[in-house]
Amino acid sequence: MATKDQYEFFKSEYQEENDRNNELTKKSEIYFSIISLFLTAVFFNIKDFLEVLQKIPSVNVPAIRFLITLLILALLFIGIALVLIINSLKIHDFEGVCNFDDFIKKNDRKLQDDVDFFKDRIADYIVACDRNTEVNDKKAGLIVKTRIALLIGFVFTISFVVI
Repeated sequence: MATKDQYEFFKSEYQEENDRNNELTKKSEIYFSIISLFLTAVFFNIKDFLEVLQKIPSVNVPAIRFLITLLILALLFIGIALVLIINSLKIHDFEGVCNFDDFIKKNDRKLQDDVDFFKDRIADYIVACDRNTEVNDKKAGLIVKTRIALLIGFVFTISFVVI
């Protein structure tokens, strides 16, 4: 027999996954802002980068190639980070608790007793929590990969600027 306490427990578990989703979305938005600012700065300064490269004596062709390689690698990893973070920000299929059409069909316009109602809602919460956890885990994985790609891109950029 399902109780209201059990129902409240699973409801709170479902709400925790919703809160986690909101937190992950906020993190994704912050990373997206960082990447956007960084790419904007690089593209506005690309002309300056090219002028600096032209000032290097032509006898230093390997150095020029090395610097260009660093810049390309930096932009490549920042681009990868951008694709990953956009993927994490896209709309995901988040599971709702109750499908009202199914509820109406099942009950055929009659009221369910409380025990059966809470039993069905608990099952709905369990299924929704499992599916939403899977979605949130995927989003969290994309954020971690974004962080790694962003860090590598920053290392290449700093190397380009320092050298």
